[in-house]
Amino acid sequence: MSPLSFHYIRSIPTDLDLNGPTLSYSTQPTNQSKSHSGIATFVGIATATFPNSADNTGSISYQWYEVGVGAVSNGTNVTGAATTTLTISNLVSPTDNGRRFYLSADYVPSDDTGNAINDGLNSNTASLSVKPFITINTQPTGITTIGTDATATLSVDASLSDTSYGSLSYQWKLNGSNLSDSSNVVGSATSILNISRSTVGLNTVTVVVSNASANSVASNVVNLNVVAPRNIVKFEAYSSTNQYKTESVNLDDTSSYSVIDTTFGTDYSIIQLYSVEKNTTAKLSLYGSKGNAKGSFTGGEGGYSQISLTLDKEIEYTILGINNNSAIFLYRGSNLIAVVGEGGDAGTSGNGGFGGGINVAGDDGTGSNNIGQGADVPTLSSSGIFGSIFAGSTITLNPGDSIATAPDGGRTLSCSEGSYWMNQGISACSDNSSSKIKYVGRDGTTISNSSSLIRGFKPGYSISNTSGLGVSNGGNGG
Repeated sequence: MSPLSFHYIRSIPTDLDLNGPTLSYSTQPTNQSKSHSGIATFVGIATATFPNSADNTGSISYQWYEVGVGAVSNGTNVTGAATTTLTISNLVSPTDNGRRFYLSADYVPSDDTGNAINDGLNSNTASLSVKPFITINTQPTGITTIGTDATATLSVDASLSDTSYGSLSYQWKLNGSNLSDSSNVVGSATSILNISRSTVGLNTVTVVVSNASANSVASNVVNLNVVAPRNIVKFEAYSSTNQYKTESVNLDDTSSYSVIDTTFGTDYSIIQLYSVEKNTTAKLSLYGSKGNAKGSFTGGEGGYSQISLTLDKEIEYTILGINNNSAIFLYRGSNLIAVVGEGGDAGTSGNGGFGGGINVAGDDGTGSNNIGQGADVPTLSSSGIFGSIFAGSTITLNPGDSIATAPDGGRTLSCSEGSYWMNQGISACSDNSSSKIKYVGRDGTTISNSSSLIRGFKPGYSISNTSGLGVSNGGNGG
C-alpha cells in the first residue's frame, strides 16, 4: 500500500516588486554654454528594461532638480520641469552662470508590474555657463574739432557683466581702420585714446570693446574734424581737495578774457592755462589785490603790469593769488616768470603802500612815523620771505624761508617747492617728467580729467602772500 502524502503550499505576503524593470538613461543631459539673454535646453531620456518585454505596460515620470536648490518648478523663464526637456530662457549673466541640473526618473507601474528595482534614478549633472556681456556706460566724446598736430583725447567707460571672465580689451579705429600706437597715437589698445593729425579733414573715430568670452561691442562714432591751428587757450582750476574745473576760450573769436576770483570760485587756488593747438602770443594784464582799509585810511592799490607772452603749445602755465585776492604769481612750469604785488593794509594812522609790479618796487606805507619801506624788486632765490601779514602765525616754513617783520613786505620763491614732487627726487626748478603727464595734487593724487602736458609746477608750498602788516602806519606794498 502506498503511503499517503499531503502537500501544503503556504502563501506569504511580501513587499518585493515582482516583474519590475531596470531603469537606465538612453540620453544624458549635457553641459550648456549660452550667451546672455539666450535659451538653454537640457534633455534626459530614461528607458525601462524588463525581464520579459511583454511586461512593459507601465510609464516613466520625470522631475528636474537644481543642485543646492531642489526641485525645479515651471515659471516665467522655465518650462518642462517635469518632462524630458528642461528649457530656461532669458538667461542672465552672471546670475544664471554656474547653475547645475540633473533629472530624476521614476517608473510608474501598471497593475501587472512592480516598481523598478532602481526607481528614482538620477541622471548625470549638467552645468549651465552663461557668457558675460559688455556694456558701454559712457560713450566716447571730447574734442571733436582740433587743429593740425594738436592732441584730441577720447575715452570710453565699459564694463563686463561677470568679471570672473577676465578683463576687457580695446581697439580704437580711425576711418574704419585699426589704430596702433605711434608718434601721433597713444592708447590705441586702452580705454583712453590720444590722437593728433597733421592733415586737415573730417575723420571718424570709434572703439571696439571685447572679451574672449563675450560678444564685442562697438561704441558710437565720433567725428574728428581737423582744421588749421587756432589760438585756443584752456584753463584748468584745482582746489586743495583735488576738485577740478575747466574752461576754454578761442582768442580768435574774442578780444579779451578775464579770470577773477569768481570765475572758478574761491576754493580753486591753482589756475593753470595752456595753448591747445599752437604757440599763442597774448597780452596778459596782471592785477594784484588792494590792501585792507582801516577806519578812514585806505589800503594800498595792488600792483599792475602788462606783459606780452607766448604761450608755448601744451606747456603748463600756472597762476596763483586770484582766488584769495593777493599778489599775482605767474609760472612757466615750475619757474616763476612774473609777479605783481598786493597793496599793503592801512594802519591806524596811515594808508597802505601800493603793490609793486614787474620790475617795479612796492611803495612805502604813509603816516607821520613812516617806518619800513615797500618791497624792492628782488633777486629771487630758492629761499623766500612771507609778508609780515603772517607775523606771529604758525606757518610751517621750508628750510631757509622766513616771515618778514611788520610792516615789511616779503619775497617769493624762484620756483615752486611742493613736497610731493620734491620727495620724488625732482628738483624745485625742473620739469616733473620728461613726457606729458596729468596734474598731480599736493597729496600725490592724479586728477584723471586734467590734460596731459609737459608739467613742472609743484603744488603744496609757495610764498604767494607777500603783503605787509598794517601797524600804526600803513603796511608797505608787496
